[in-house]
Amino acid sequence: MADERYYTSGELTRAAGCTRKALRVYQAKGLIKPDRNTGNRRYRAEAFERLRFIVAMRDLGLSVDKIGEILEARDAPGARGGAVAHKLAAEVGDLIPQITDKIQHLLRVRNQLVVARETLLSCAPCSNPIESCAHCAEAGALDTMSELLLVGQ
Repeated sequence: MADERYYTSGELTRAAGCTRKALRVYQAKGLIKPDRNTGNRRYRAEAFERLRFIVAMRDLGLSVDKIGEILEARDAPGARGGAVAHKLAAEVGDLIPQITDKIQHLLRVRNQLVVARETLLSCAPCSNPIESCAHCAEAGALDTMSELLLVGQ
């Protein structure tokens, strides 16, 4: 029988694209388990695929608890692919409106930043003190820029 390779937490997290702290959180929640403890936690190759799935789901915006529910359904004795796929599709479907809202917010912030940049560029050649600058006093250019930047937060 071939000797199976085990991976350290550092090797696993580097390959899966997450931090060791995140891995510890996933372990604490029971999403992933080391295969054996010999001073250092060691993981089999299957743990890499599981961690990649967890990282991908987190990147989509699923909570650790939701990911746990999906993994629990997948790992259940007699689990059927269709049932797990249906659950995952429902979770991903719930994310679509949230992502759409985030995109709309980011577009508003982007537009505000464009206006703020234009305002700053119009003030860039000015050498007047702010308190005596006619443009700043009349147009409130710097105040407008500040307001635009604060609204985006």
